[in-house]
Amino acid sequence: TAAAASEGLLLIAPAGHTGAALSIADAGTTTGYAILIAESSTSSGGGISFTTAGAMTGDAINLNLANAGATGQALVATTGAATTSDFILVTHAGTGAGSGIAVTANTTFTGNLIALKATGAMTGDFLNVTMTNAGNSADGIAMTGTPVGRTGSMILITDAQTTGSGATLAITKSGALAVGDVIDITLSATGAGPVFDINIAAAYTGVIFDIDGSVGVHTGDILNFNTTQAFNADIFDIVLTNCVASVRALFITGSATTR
Repeated sequence: TAAAASEGLLLIAPAGHTGAALSIADAGTTTGYAILIAESSTSSGGGISFTTAGAMTGDAINLNLANAGATGQALVATTGAATTSDFILVTHAGTGAGSGIAVTANTTFTGNLIALKATGAMTGDFLNVTMTNAGNSADGIAMTGTPVGRTGSMILITDAQTTGSGATLAITKSGALAVGDVIDITLSATGAGPVFDINIAAAYTGVIFDIDGSVGVHTGDILNFNTTQAFNADIFDIVLTNCVASVRALFITGSATTR
């Protein structure tokens, strides 16, 4: 019986070696694994532990599946049924400019670069970004679009909701001293497309723009148009040609006694 601190297998490579400390060449056509680790106890130790004690410049794990079959996968992981810890935990303690996780697509493949899908009734968030301790100039999500010939959308939301009251997009700005814009749109090019393009393609009965100021005392303008340029267009262009006779272009109901 070996001592508790004994290693089952210990490999010590020479200082100047150029070959692998452990090399496994599997040329077989069987379905067996090249390496199989089966943990059947309630051990608190890790299955595989890699620690560097020197200024290593190589990769801790390097997977190259260039010659693998079409169904070969680099990593397949299945979590336990009642796990309470993170399935995959990445702690970035560096101070350089390297990314925590970098995914690069260098081919014209048609699949998704990152795909998130739920086949069960999960109640957590698909993506949760918390920036409480981040620097003031950090962005939650930064996107740069293809400059030429792009026909896809930078952000595409398809909401097939039929019941419930959940919003397609909900923004809550709760900072007491927040003075930044909730939505900031800057047009720095001479494009001709609409800034807001709303197409009603069904018998929609909801309000298109609903502004409710009944909760707090709002002192700012609801709509503010101010330009220092030689503006040569309409502020409001309303066409009621195909509307019914009772439709009004503008309907104002006032309740204040003094104006």
